Amino acid sequence: MELIFKHKRVDRYMTPEVKTLEEKESVFKAIEVMTHYNMSCLVITRNSRAVGIITERDVMRRVALGGKNLKRTKVKEVMSSPLITKPSRTTINDIIALMSRYSIRRLVIMDDDDLKGIITQTDIVRMSNKYIEIINIVKLYFYMLIGIGVVGGAYLAVKAFL
Repeated sequence: MELIFKHKRVDRYMTPEVKTLEEKESVFKAIEVMTHYNMSCLVITRNSRAVGIITERDVMRRVALGGKNLKRTKVKEVMSSPLITKPSRTTINDIIALMSRYSIRRLVIMDDDDLKGIITQTDIVRMSNKYIEIINIVKLYFYMLIGIGVVGGAYLAVKAFL
């Protein structure tokens, strides 16, 4: 997979619609927003500038299991910070390496201070599955070339893509 993603930029695969919430808001408000938009995380801001991220997992581990009050606990108390970001021109290979190095499942994409999107491990798995399907199709045509001859196989391969 490394060769496939070598030149693929994250801006082609990220989710550009990112919801944000100010750090002074309650965890309860964060849950409401995540539930309303069917999202698993929110980027947390301070004066409209991204400073952290809160995930469903953060809420479960740091609030619910800690016995904290959802309405009184502020997201700044449980968010992951400082925010790890990469610019939109970053390759998928670099994104995968960074996620692995920091054991993170989501990476915020920013150009300077401008929030561009987010990419998740799930996005990368979907991408990988797409390319695995393409590789399998190519392998099938290769086997056909061997089985029915080069000319017949080439004809079938061209016909399939037209």
